[in-house]
Amino acid sequence: MMLNKYFIVIGGGYHQLPLIREIKKMAYGVIVVDINSDALGFNFADVRLVHDSYDFKGLYLKLKRITKNREIVGVITQAARNSIFTTAYLSEKFATKWLNAKTAALTINKKEISKIFNQDIYISSIKTINFYPVVIRNQKLSGSTGVYKIKSRDELEKFRNNLSKKDESDLVVEKFVRGRHFMVFGLKGKDFLKIYGMAEKYLNNKMKTKLVIFPAEIKKEIEKKINKFVKKALEKIEFDFGPFMFELIYGEGGGIYLAEIEASLQGSHFVDFMIPSVSDAYPIIDTINLILNKKIKKRVKKTSLFYAQNYFYATKYGKVDYLELKMCDKEIIIFPHIDTANASVEPSLYIYNTAIVGNTKKREDFLEKLNKCKIKVRYK
Repeated sequence: MMLNKYFIVIGGGYHQLPLIREIKKMAYGVIVVDINSDALGFNFADVRLVHDSYDFKGLYLKLKRITKNREIVGVITQAARNSIFTTAYLSEKFATKWLNAKTAALTINKKEISKIFNQDIYISSIKTINFYPVVIRNQKLSGSTGVYKIKSRDELEKFRNNLSKKDESDLVVEKFVRGRHFMVFGLKGKDFLKIYGMAEKYLNNKMKTKLVIFPAEIKKEIEKKINKFVKKALEKIEFDFGPFMFELIYGEGGGIYLAEIEASLQGSHFVDFMIPSVSDAYPIIDTINLILNKKIKKRVKKTSLFYAQNYFYATKYGKVDYLELKMCDKEIIIFPHIDTANASVEPSLYIYNTAIVGNTKKREDFLEKLNKCKIKVRYK
């Protein structure tokens, strides 16, 4: 281990494991923070701290005591939306490099992001909806979790009946836009912007992610237009440092709408497997080196490969007995997201990913193999 040099990792769950492992490989100590005392990341930590990341001030006081005789070289997170502001706050306190706290706070406020970038589809309140369809998103959740398409007044009333006043205040309401959904992955340094590429995201009729393909098949002029939008958006919100993912809708009329900015390393195996599988880039290593002020390769070398990932959701609430794979080719990669032994699941959360890496020229053949692979869930 590097002599008394430590990273603080906010979040120690399944999706933070790739980050924790890479830091350990680089011979730095790791202080892992998670509210769950059984977090998987604690198994790899040099120092374990059970604490709620929402309580950033209380967490800082605890970390200040723990790190009294340790040198903190970075504070970092992966796939933990609730930790984005906390990571920025702690980075300022420990004088390490990360996104500034003001911008970090803005990126997790989907309502403000919608006001800034989606003015022509933004609806100020769920109470003022007078046409359909609309999309309602919970700003405390990321990705397709907590996203609903409302097609009628009856659907709206049913939706509102299950809400508290507090829940309503967390909702972002917008006109529904028909178009293609893209995710742009990148890294911002002081004097450079590195774009890893663009994935296309396909949704089912419940607005949940069913398939992600990287890189997206897209016309060059549209790709340039979207990348230009991302660059201007970063400047507008004064995004000055660190990894990011922009989730965008490219409307049928050519408009670009910003659904979400995730100002951290992403989960769902996007940065630890998807991007490295089809290029020479590894965002986790890049981000660690950026914090440490080490040299980073600023261009991405693309290959003739593509990556596709399917999502499987629980069909009901309950505890899982086991999962059975059916018709899964040997080339299929399996990413379980639950401990199948007695794990509690719910329909809004995906429980498994299947993925495949293949040559772009045989894209349809590989996608057919992926689509044949099914998962059967037996509940207790």
